[in-house]
Order: sequence, then C-alpha cells, then structure tokens
Amino acid sequence: MKYNTGSTVKVRLYSGRIVTANITDIVSRSAGRKIHIAYENATSVVNPAQIIEVAEAQPAAETPIAEAASAVAIRKRTTSQIVLEIAEDYLQLAGNGGATPDALRESNYRWLIRLADKIRAKTPLRPL
Repeated sequence: MKYNTGSTVKVRLYSGRIVTANITDIVSRSAGRKIHIAYENATSVVNPAQIIEVAEAQPAAETPIAEAASAVAIRKRTTSQIVLEIAEDYLQLAGNGGATPDALRESNYRWLIRLADKIRAKTPLRPL
C-alpha cells in the first residue's frame, strides 16, 4: 500500500475498532516505522501493519530513501523487533498526559527490553 503524510486511511486500532483517519506524520525508529494519525478529535500512533486500506493517496516524490523504507517495511519483522515496539508503545502510553512513568512502569519497560535481547540472542539469524 502506498501512503504518505496527508493520506486518508482505514486503520484497525489496538482496541480492534476500525476508524478512518488522516496521516499526520510518519516517523522511522530503530524498531520500525510509526505512523501518527488523527481521527474523530483524537490522535494516535500506529504501526504500518494496522493500516487496512488507503482511501486517498497524495502524490509523493519517490526518493531512494523512501524506496528503501518501503522495502524494509515489506520484510517480516522478528519477534524481538515486535517486543521492542511493544516496549516503546508501553512507555509512551505510560507517559501520556505529560506525566513521567513511575518506577513500576520503568521496571516493566526494562524487562521488555531484556526479553527482546534474550529472544534476539536465542533466535538464529534469518537470511535477508
């Protein structure tokens, strides 16, 4: 699926609800791309896999960086990458509202990071 900032997409939220949203930003992180969306007076951050349908794609200039990002997004993510994304989302959700995460949430975040490292260490490298 081709989409970029300004595109209108249908997204399956973590709650399972499907909404029509506008993409406000696309951010590349070490654990993969995150897509910032706006819908029904709310904003959220979703993974590319949560996009069900692109209703309206804005024309975007294809650059080598954009093509490389598309190729990376197509490649299946490893379990350790998924756990890292969950850890990032957990910490972000814990910090929503401007508050800093408490000690328990920080401890849970570090535990998830260690779990991802253990999974990566025990999983054999898959060919590219």
